[in-house]
Amino acid sequence: MIVSASYRTDIPAFYSTWLLRRLAEGGCRVRNPYGGADYEVSLREGEVDGFVFWSRNMAPLAPHLTVVRRRAPFIVQYTLTGYPRALETSVIDAPRAIAQIAGLAGSWGKRAVVWRYDPIVVTTLTPPAWHEANFQWLAAALAGRTDEVVVSFASPYRKTLRNLADGKARLAEPPRRHRARARDAADDLLAAGTRRIRVRRIGVRRGAVHRRRSPRRRRAKSSRRKRKRQSTGLPMRPVARHRRL
Repeated sequence: MIVSASYRTDIPAFYSTWLLRRLAEGGCRVRNPYGGADYEVSLREGEVDGFVFWSRNMAPLAPHLTVVRRRAPFIVQYTLTGYPRALETSVIDAPRAIAQIAGLAGSWGKRAVVWRYDPIVVTTLTPPAWHEANFQWLAAALAGRTDEVVVSFASPYRKTLRNLADGKARLAEPPRRHRARARDAADDLLAAGTRRIRVRRIGVRRGAVHRRRSPRRRRAKSSRRKRKRQSTGLPMRPVARHRRL
């Protein structure tokens, strides 16, 4: 079982003490956000295959990662965008985040950290040209410290529009030509030796990067693979369980 900690909040930044207590106890209860019953997630040794941490600040948990590693391997999905304070009021600044990623890579290897430059928010404060220069600066600072980056454009949900309505920045839809520039930037990074780039909602051609399929396409492909294996008599491949905290 792979434990995702967590899409819902930054556990390494704000709840690292709670996580260490739960590891010591061997499990935790998780509230169902859709109104169903709470459920138990086992954190006992031998029942966890790995942890995926989603964070913008690993400093509180970083000194205790040896405890986590004794239980199971881990990977850190680290979001670093370097946005102006008008858009990100409560995150650590880019130099501190870069230093944290460098420390994680030095202790655990560059494969232990995935850099997430997402969501890309195109506003009056962060136009496409700003993103190009900002991404190049961050990529240069992280060279040799990670070999994978995830990028995506923001989805303008009603809450997002409401939060930006009274702020200093106005949301703008990125033109097609700037999505094409993102594709070219992805190709340049791959040519420079980056192991993998995952791009969502940009329209990057297949083969250049790993694209995320829609749930419907994934289910259709899984069904075709299942029918093929059943027709040939091949054993079905087990699917790893994935639980969110």
